[in-house]
Amino acid sequence: MTTFIEKQSFTKNLVFLITMPLVVGLTIFFGIKTVTTPGMEASGDIIIPIVLLLAVFATLSLGNLKTIVNGDGFQFKMFPFHFRQKTISWNEIENIEMIEYQPIRDYGGWGIRLKNFSFKHIAYNVSGTKGILISLKNGKKVMIGSQKVSDDLLSEWKKCLA
Repeated sequence: MTTFIEKQSFTKNLVFLITMPLVVGLTIFFGIKTVTTPGMEASGDIIIPIVLLLAVFATLSLGNLKTIVNGDGFQFKMFPFHFRQKTISWNEIENIEMIEYQPIRDYGGWGIRLKNFSFKHIAYNVSGTKGILISLKNGKKVMIGSQKVSDDLLSEWKKCLA
């Protein structure tokens, strides 16, 4: 079996779209608060929001999804949320299919997401609109975002299910 490896990161546009409204909102909020509150020190009150904002920015900038498919099955790790690689072995899988999805409509955005707030359908995605939908024998589904899977690879993987 051919080993498949894919590493994806959050797109810079997504990082910008999420962090910029936070920066503007915090700046306006703390700017108004310091102007309207006599004797208030702006530097002390704004430290915590700035640290939180930097943490969100770092998480999105450094976050990535690494997927490996080999003879053992599917392994994936979503940094910085997973400390260890998660594995789905071939004998746990009932079906695999390629899907196109809309991240916001279908899963509520990017990252580790629950479809319809159910732990029976979990998505791991950082960018794009294509993914591998893995149906497990226990009734659960896992969608792993992937922009590089071909029909040939999918056919090769399906042979491992038998």
